[in-house]
Amino acid sequence: MMRNGKRGQELSPGLSAQLAAGTLTLAVEQVPIEAAAEAFGRLAKGEVRGRLVLTF
Repeated sequence: MMRNGKRGQELSPGLSAQLAAGTLTLAVEQVPIEAAAEAFGRLAKGEVRGRLVLTF
């Protein structure tokens, strides 16, 4: 997530360029809605790197 404010504006162009070039990747784990409770438990324990996305 890009934050608003001066620092976010300073970082945005560089990060956007890295994403476009494929040199920066984002960790995204898709989890079925049926496993949401387990996924949130892992998130609370700090066992998830990146983002969790619940799929319906």
